[in-house]
Amino acid sequence: MVRVDIGPGENKKICYLRPEACQSIFLDFFRIHKAIAGKLPFGIAQEGKAFRNEISPRRGTLRSVEFSQMDVEVFFDPAHINDIENYDEVKDFPLSLFRLGHDQIELTPVAEAVDQKIVSGKLVGYYMARTQQFYEKLASPAGRSASGRWQPTSERFTPRKRGTSR
Repeated sequence: MVRVDIGPGENKKICYLRPEACQSIFLDFFRIHKAIAGKLPFGIAQEGKAFRNEISPRRGTLRSVEFSQMDVEVFFDPAHINDIENYDEVKDFPLSLFRLGHDQIELTPVAEAVDQKIVSGKLVGYYMARTQQFYEKLASPAGRSASGRWQPTSERFTPRKRGTSR
């Protein structure tokens, strides 16, 4: 794990990044920043495989588990956190937020989340909305049947989602 201090001044918190998340995004930051002529904000995304070795205490079994994962990092100047093009496209989009001290997911429009300081600025709200829209496009749209046939028995099944926002 790689240690990172997050937050301003005295309020810094110590966090740890997964080694996979540090490889290309952070190691190549200066090269990419130079290639785009130093313009902020910009984002870097990576998708790939991560592996974990699991050791069973019985009989010394060792197996490798493979995960697919994706990381996206957006770099910006904090002094310009409210300067974002196309913000109006997402300001009414309902963010699915599970807030500390609340029992369930709340749908909060981006503009309301920014005004109430739930998110730190328009740029953060914009990218949260775009990320949620991306994930919703990957999932089955509401009301659409996602049933299929289970291969070994050709038995019909319908996958279930847990903890959905809608």
